[in-house]
Amino acid sequence: MRGIVFLFLFVSLPVQAAENFLRLYFMPSSPVRIEWDNPKNLVDSTIAAGFSNRNHAISHVNVEIRCASANEHVLAGAVSADKNHSIKLLFEDHVGLSIMAGAWPGRLEQKQEILDSLQYRGIRNGMLSAATFAISPATCSRLVRYYRETESRGSNRYYGFAARPRRHEGAGCSAFAASFLEVGGILNADVRRAWQTRVQVPLSLMTVLGQESRLTVQDILGHADAQTWASAGRPSMDITVYDPDRMHEWVHSLIASESERRRFSAELDESLSAQHPKIVAVKFNHSAAPTPTEPIFTGEPELVETEPGFVVRKNLAIQPDGSFSLPPD
Repeated sequence: MRGIVFLFLFVSLPVQAAENFLRLYFMPSSPVRIEWDNPKNLVDSTIAAGFSNRNHAISHVNVEIRCASANEHVLAGAVSADKNHSIKLLFEDHVGLSIMAGAWPGRLEQKQEILDSLQYRGIRNGMLSAATFAISPATCSRLVRYYRETESRGSNRYYGFAARPRRHEGAGCSAFAASFLEVGGILNADVRRAWQTRVQVPLSLMTVLGQESRLTVQDILGHADAQTWASAGRPSMDITVYDPDRMHEWVHSLIASESERRRFSAELDESLSAQHPKIVAVKFNHSAAPTPTEPIFTGEPELVETEPGFVVRKNLAIQPDGSFSLPPD
């Protein structure tokens, strides 16, 4: 009943005439923060958060599109088809940190799931933030078309860092959200730098595309190479990811600093507090920006299954020592 009441309130809120926007909702890791300072802490914190059974404990990003000019409204997100699949890969299949190089079955979230998450987090301190981008009617229609084509083609069949949303492969939740800014032509270099985390994963901590045949969680946590990310010249995977925690912290940095708001041309946004009393939010005006004309999708899928329920990208530029790069797009 609570979800039904909230849905009624949500869809009943007044919308300004000709309002067209893209909005991202950022949900930080909680109650345990995901730590990226070294491989051991990343594994430790991810497992601790995952077993907490909290709402999106290891962080999440959702997308909202409203095209008042076309009477369109979308709530979207990418998730694992089975929330326990990553646990199985680590604890039963023993893939080690190859889990960061691959993807597994995924799906698009249902609207009610997203509404429930926003309701849960929106009344708790520090658990929800948002960035709203005012866009033109043409750009708004382009974003809706991107979502509808993704939905109709079943493009989110995989979830994880290897999957790329604009190649009909699927995506992790944050890369999926960032792709809407790409498609809308509003993802600039400064925003990318603010949102992305880049690390060099030692191949000695990986099985698929790595140097080991199997690695238990205990093997990783006790491995000497788990104390630090790989340095230059060591066999490694160079991976760049969109980090929901950094996205959330970016909103807080804009709210805290007027100079940062000027640098990103951001404004404070208090319009969401009626729905989500504890949310912090900023907004941007891109309504006069030109709508991109390049193709929405950038290519066909390039994933290959290495074992049941686990895929990696094919045609990686693997160096003689086994090293390779895994960019987000």
